[in-house]
Amino acid sequence: MPSAIAASANATDISALAGATNASATGTASASSSPPNPSATTFDGQLRRASQATARTTVSLDEMVQTSPTAVVRSTVGLGAMTDVVSTSPITRSTWTGKVGATVNATSSSAQIAAVTGFALQQQGKPYVFATSGPDTFDCSGLVTAAYRKVGVEMPAYTFTQATYGRAVDPSTEAIKPGDLIFVRGGRPAKDLGHVGIALSATEWIQAPHTGDVVRVGPLPLDRVQVVRRIIGG
Repeated sequence: MPSAIAASANATDISALAGATNASATGTASASSSPPNPSATTFDGQLRRASQATARTTVSLDEMVQTSPTAVVRSTVGLGAMTDVVSTSPITRSTWTGKVGATVNATSSSAQIAAVTGFALQQQGKPYVFATSGPDTFDCSGLVTAAYRKVGVEMPAYTFTQATYGRAVDPSTEAIKPGDLIFVRGGRPAKDLGHVGIALSATEWIQAPHTGDVVRVGPLPLDRVQVVRRIIGG
């Protein structure tokens, strides 16, 4: 009797063990067939998609170079040509800046010339006195010195030296402009470049003529002009 019970117990244990084993196997099979971790799936998918995108990009770039190398060449040449055009074109930043600067300088020059001629005109009627430059009397070179001093240009009150200032203007090829210094034969005794006045236009000047006269405006003695010098305005 005890042997029969033991045999039955052993059979039960074996049956239970077999069931447990089957259950374990079934569980393992179920676990292996269940969906993977969502995070792992997402990560793997991102890697795959990134890899594919990189491959597509690389292929596209390679195909572009291989199938249209002239496009790359054209782009390179175009960039170089563009750079050349910019560097040689008259409408460049540096040139434009120069134009703006020139405009500003021209405006400044006009204002300076107006100040010079304006000062000289204010001295009309004041007596000529040799070797004076204002404020109440002037000689010819003294009037020039005082007028240009108003715009910060210093020059000696001596006609022969003043005739070397600025730049020469040839009246036969270039119009006389306001502010130009007009030199003629003059003085006592008369000498070349011995007298100077300030042009107000191509036909008029202002001068301090000689002893016994006053600062006044008159017609330019074009037939007597020896030298014209432009101090402002280039």
